[in-house]
Amino acid sequence: MRAVILAGGSSTRFWPFNQNHKSLIEIGGLPLIARTINNLPSVDEVVVVEGPKDNIKNTLKKVELNKEVEYRVQNEPRGMWDATLIGSEDYGDDVLVLSGHQFSRFALGKLTIGHGTKLLLSSVTKPGDYGVVSISKDKVTGVIEKPENPSSNIIINSAYRFSNEFIRELASDSKDDHYKLERVLANHLKENPADFDMIPKEEMPSLKYPWDALSLMERVLEEIRPEVKGTVSENAELVGEVYVDEGASIMAGAKVYGPAYIGKGVVIGTDSLVRQSSLEMGSVAGFGSEVARSLIGESSKMHHSFIGDSVVGKKTWFGFGFITANRRFDKKAVVSEVKEKQKDTNRGHFGCAVGDNSRFGINSSTMPGIPIGSGVTIGPNTIIRKNIPDGKIVYVKQDIVIK
Repeated sequence: MRAVILAGGSSTRFWPFNQNHKSLIEIGGLPLIARTINNLPSVDEVVVVEGPKDNIKNTLKKVELNKEVEYRVQNEPRGMWDATLIGSEDYGDDVLVLSGHQFSRFALGKLTIGHGTKLLLSSVTKPGDYGVVSISKDKVTGVIEKPENPSSNIIINSAYRFSNEFIRELASDSKDDHYKLERVLANHLKENPADFDMIPKEEMPSLKYPWDALSLMERVLEEIRPEVKGTVSENAELVGEVYVDEGASIMAGAKVYGPAYIGKGVVIGTDSLVRQSSLEMGSVAGFGSEVARSLIGESSKMHHSFIGDSVVGKKTWFGFGFITANRRFDKKAVVSEVKEKQKDTNRGHFGCAVGDNSRFGINSSTMPGIPIGSGVTIGPNTIIRKNIPDGKIVYVKQDIVIK
């Protein structure tokens, strides 16, 4: 069997982290796509379909993988159907087709059992956001993509085993619309009902929006096993499953509550608190800081700050007293703006999403659910209440009166 990993999209909804493909985001010291490759069950071949920049190939050259990988290019982001055909070309048997962030050993193992088209289904509370399936006699007989009035709460996950017959039907279909794969699959299932397995939806979390990275972080941290390779002060405290990588330093009075990943060269300063978070290589949580349920990117630094339920990119700096507001007063789910539309995050806690190379002045803060671009500068004492595009400078004008 060949595994085809789709990583050629533009990831526009994943802003401010879409400079590279979303599957390259690092959690627990590895890009997600590397975890996916390493967690694949036994397959004959692995093909990664990426965009024209070769970012996937260039990144994975530096990562230890347990399988040989062939890289193919999707020159334009034409959809899953096109990437599937690129990855399946010249192969005459079943193919495993999945996204680069789908690293569940449990789920992928299910797909390798049997022959022919096989699907992974889950029960969800909002089926209208997915493809809703029809089941008859223990077979999937149809699927309707994002129906207004779902007939059930059973949906299809976007990791598949496709038969060569289905791949040929996909290739021969002449209408190249965005949902071609879903449309051809729906027609295929009418004549060729497919096997399926039911799995918990959390085994296949989505990665469309920046806050989805927190769900993926939770899954990665579930696999953390306690180990200390760095230096931990005798006056620091590690509680639960905490992995401290090489060169990391946890100073006196600091507390780390697992599951947590403390990456290579990370510094957890005196009297700082880290809870259920992943701090990537070279990041710093300086004196008196608190990081709660957050992903902190490589070489990002803070001093006496609070970052909660947030995703922070690489080489971002937070001045003394920075605070994220991560919960609404009314305790409803946090809403975030995506492409000028309000989007329910379905999360009771979500702070901010900050791109690479941004800077925050002292005593600055963000309201819940705010994405902030890369290369942004936020002045001191500034409260951010709406999305800030890449490269902007934001500050508060004040009049100083001396009498």
